[in-house]
Amino acid sequence: MKKVLKISLWTVVGLVAGGLIFLRMKNWDIAPPDVSDFWVERVELSEKENAFVIFKQAYAASSLEEEKDAELLKENFQEIHDEKAVEDLLERNQEMMRLLTVGNQMVGCQFPAINSFKDLIPEATCFLQTAKFLHLKVKFELAQGEDDQATETLLTLLKFGDRIIEAPESLIQYLVGVAMFAHAYEAGEEIIKNPDCSTETLSKIQQVVSETGDFTPGLIRAIKMEFKVVSYQLQDFSKMSLQEISQLDGSSAPPFLGKVSVPDYLYQPNRTREIFATEYRKLIHRVSQPYLEKNGMSAEWGYDLNTMRRHFGNNAIGLLFVNIMLPAMDRVVVTKSKSECRRVVLQLQVGLRQFQKKDLQGNLTRSDPNSSPM
Repeated sequence: MKKVLKISLWTVVGLVAGGLIFLRMKNWDIAPPDVSDFWVERVELSEKENAFVIFKQAYAASSLEEEKDAELLKENFQEIHDEKAVEDLLERNQEMMRLLTVGNQMVGCQFPAINSFKDLIPEATCFLQTAKFLHLKVKFELAQGEDDQATETLLTLLKFGDRIIEAPESLIQYLVGVAMFAHAYEAGEEIIKNPDCSTETLSKIQQVVSETGDFTPGLIRAIKMEFKVVSYQLQDFSKMSLQEISQLDGSSAPPFLGKVSVPDYLYQPNRTREIFATEYRKLIHRVSQPYLEKNGMSAEWGYDLNTMRRHFGNNAIGLLFVNIMLPAMDRVVVTKSKSECRRVVLQLQVGLRQFQKKDLQGNLTRSDPNSSPM
């Protein structure tokens, strides 16, 4: 009996060892996929031509990083409680306003290139704070009866946001630009609701709104750049050991894992990259479609996270990445479509206000209803 048990035990050990050797020796991954269509041209700008350099200087010249002023902006944004404090805040940031005007007149806005996953620094996040400041400035100037100045501030914000979305190097930079436009459109609505808003002001707003906020080219570029970032991430992940992977969620790694690398059976970077490329191509196709014609992303790559396949299926780790990251990308298209709708709504509101003021020339036709994302 003991002899049979011993033979059976060694048989099991041999089968397990053989299976592990088979999994390690077999090349489960595919050849690198053709992703040449994700290539994005980058025309380098000198510092004298690059609005990004000026915008960074503008933020550095501001007081918005100081805790006191950041809190002041937050407290008075929804409703101005301390007019004197807000007036002083605007006074302290006149140099920033001057530089923003200069930056809006530059040749282009080029963010630093991303050459590895570690380069993914949200360079544009400080600009969102600047946009919030400009929105507050519009509110304050309207409250003071400075309608013309409020309009000029709005136009600065619209042009500023347009520069951020024109050539993003990452998706987060694009989304910051979209959020800046949200501030601009809300500020625009506040201006045109003013009973004293002149026809000249309405015409200025209509013209700049129609010239800015083309969200499609920037998003297509951002998706392609995001694929580049994902590729860096997938490549870096393939170099990690099982011990390093187990520590990604902050937990302690089992000591027996040591520096064992991830088996190809569980993680295949090329196959995973091909899945991302396929879905990103579908996403790019959907970006230029009217919102009501858009369909959700494919679910062919999905699987039940509660099944054993999550842990032991072919390319299980790669599929887990796909399930985590792609749904978020799908929501970006919805965000873009909402921004387009807000842009059209603002144009229609301006047209209606022009009509109310008997300014029939250049009213609703300027809103270009054929461009509606619906």
